[in-house]
Amino acid sequence: MAVIDVNVLRNKRAVQRHVERFEQIGESIVLPQIALFEMTKHPEQWQQTVDRSLEIISQCPEAVQVSASTKSLALAEERTGTPRKSLHDTIGSAALQQILREYGRGEASAWAAFIAAIRGQRKDR
Repeated sequence: MAVIDVNVLRNKRAVQRHVERFEQIGESIVLPQIALFEMTKHPEQWQQTVDRSLEIISQCPEAVQVSASTKSLALAEERTGTPRKSLHDTIGSAALQQILREYGRGEASAWAAFIAAIRGQRKDR
């Protein structure tokens, strides 16, 4: 697996190398959950950052996985008394893959819901 951040997402050559590794050997592209929030931190340009960040990986949504947040991992460990064996966020990964599929096809429903959710969370809207 290749864990990449928002800056790498906007590097077409780097992302293309990761997509090729997925196609050749099945190496997933893992986005830390926090990376999805980092894309939205700029007050005026967050939507352009999200667009540029997701544009390249939308060509291969099945390669993309989301890692669980530190908070959810800590809460699960506290609740069960044992650490999680996987950092994979199944629900987050499925949701992001659906957004990427629709984005890649030019469809708007999941993408629009994603943007609306971000707008709803932003303090500077």
